[in-house]
Formats: sequence, C-alpha cells, structure tokens
Amino acid sequence: MKFVLLFSCVTLCSVSTNSLRRQARVFGGDDVLIGQYPYVVFIVIGRTSVMYCTGSIISKSWVLTAAHCVESQLVPTHKIRIYAGIVNYYAQPLPKSAQILYAKNAITHPAYTTFNATNYTDIGSFNDLGLIQTMEPFILNKFVNIVSIKSVLPHFEQVNMCKAMGFGRTEEGGTKKLKSISLTSLFRCTEVADDELNTLFQSQDYLCSSAGVGRYVYNGDSGSPMVCNGILVAVCFWVKYVSEKLDRVMLHIGSANFVDWITYYVPDVTVCANKGCEKRTILDGQSRQNVFRFVKSLSQ
Repeated sequence: MKFVLLFSCVTLCSVSTNSLRRQARVFGGDDVLIGQYPYVVFIVIGRTSVMYCTGSIISKSWVLTAAHCVESQLVPTHKIRIYAGIVNYYAQPLPKSAQILYAKNAITHPAYTTFNATNYTDIGSFNDLGLIQTMEPFILNKFVNIVSIKSVLPHFEQVNMCKAMGFGRTEEGGTKKLKSISLTSLFRCTEVADDELNTLFQSQDYLCSSAGVGRYVYNGDSGSPMVCNGILVAVCFWVKYVSEKLDRVMLHIGSANFVDWITYYVPDVTVCANKGCEKRTILDGQSRQNVFRFVKSLSQ
C-alpha cells in the first residue's frame, strides 16, 4: 500500500527522498481549452531546484493550494511564480491570455502537520491547505477568473457533477499540461475498504474519490481543486492505491470547515451554501476572533 503526496519535483531538487514521493499526475484525463477552467493556475516553486503544483484563484490577489507546496522551509516566497490563463506550460510562446505573477506572501494552515505513513515509506499530511498572496492582482477576464468556495459538504449522490483537474504528469509522460477527469465515486474516507484510510482520516473534513481504473491525479496536481457544479468543494493533496476495482483513491480536504480561516486572510471571497452564494468582503468580528484564538492556541 502506498500514499503519494502530490507535488512534482524535477532535477536538482534538494528536498528529501520522502518528499520526492509527494507526486501526482492526471492519468486518463481530458484535454482542457483555455478559459474552460479560468481559475486553475500552474504554480512553479523555486528556480534551480524546481517543484510544481496546481492552485485555484479565489480572490483577485489570492490562490488556494496545498500547504506542502508553500512550506517556507522548502523555498522562499519570492521564488514562487503563478501562471494563469494557460493550459500548457510547454507551449512557447505562451498565449496572449497568459498572466505570470509572483508571490508576495504564503500561508500554511496553522494545524498543518506531516507524519510518516505506510510503515515509514511515505509522508502523509493533515490540514494540508495553503494560501498564496500575489504581488499584483490578477486581471480578471474570460481566461483568468475566480472560483467560488463551498461552505457545506457536497452531496455525494451528485458526484456526476464533480471533476478533478490539474497540471500534473499524464500517462504520456511530461507534466505542466492542464487535464480534467470526471469523478465516478465520492465518499467519506472512512467508507473506503482500507484500514489505513479509515484510521487516519476519520474527520468529515476529508473526502475520498475515484474516477475509475486508470484515471486519477498523480505529479504536479497538489493543491488542485475538486469542483462540483462549478464551485470548489475540496483541494486534492494525496492519492493511494486501494484495489483493482477502485484503483487509486484520491484524497481531498473539503473547504467547508476552513472557510473562516480562508476569509480571515482573503478579502472578497465568494462563499456558497446550499441556498446560494454571497461575497464575504471581511470576516465578521466574532468569527475573526474565533480564528485568531485558534491560531494563537496552536502557537502556544
């Protein structure tokens, strides 16, 4: 049994052997047109020692991704670049729709932790969410735009409306090309016939999904969104082979219980519940105090 955290690392990368297992790719994915998912961005971390991740634009100057993509000990914030308005990083020259922004600030969730998994052969993580603030705002248009965030868990029976996507490696090899896959199963990780998943991810914050045999995320897809009906409901951070029937199960951290943390830092986030969406320009005073107390308690 093997877990895989999902960022991609190329030559001269100075991360540890275990960190090299944090890989992901979209296998069996469908090609994507520019503007089809205008909120999905490609994240390049570092210059000589380079890692790749995927993220989502949630406000004019903010991107939601995985925490393990933006850990400060991995690379300085100013060496993070965000590519928006593209579907193929290898396409040169880049299309006129492309926007390249640099990071101003990177934040990991205060409860983000890593641990040894699968008999110490892989690295796992909890609360694996990160935020990137850009130096300049994105110029919003039909090719580069914002995705709304879900504040409640998705309806599992509506899985046919859900997709996973990312810039990870494909079965043809290579990486940095945006692909999407339609999910066929969506469930709590405690419902998977796998003792390790059942033990580690009992919280309702974690969702597991499958897209069928040979279709899954894998190198460079860390931080990629799971989107249902055009709304971000979770961020993908891990994948595990479970069985011949399910093949690999994708692990996502749901956005529902992290909305207050996100809006503590990010202005103008559009948050959707079951009855509609609203733009949160600023976190209300009580919620802001609650998040502040939570963050402070973790640092003590």
